[in-house]
Amino acid sequence: MTTETRKVHPGDYCGHDLSDVAVARTQERVTYDIVFVTTKHTVTADSKICPQCETKNTGVFPNQMPGPRQYRPGIVARIITMLCAHMLSRKRTADRIYILTRQR
Repeated sequence: MTTETRKVHPGDYCGHDLSDVAVARTQERVTYDIVFVTTKHTVTADSKICPQCETKNTGVFPNQMPGPRQYRPGIVARIITMLCAHMLSRKRTADRIYILTRQR
């Protein structure tokens, strides 16, 4: 499991220095994959509100993380194998994938 935090960089949005401003909230995006074990990569982006112009400034997520949860090719292959080769129902496959992605 890996985790990283994306900070708000000075001048990303409004141009004011936000280094002394407290983080208003954080957003999290997660990528899951299965190679031999389940891997999980979490990116957290800080959000700050500029006290001068009240602009919301948020750290930037990587391009390969467009939404809150992503599944890499290994987990997609596992789903296809469960459905086609093992002939599991969609519900049982979904239950097993849920268990695999929640182990860490």
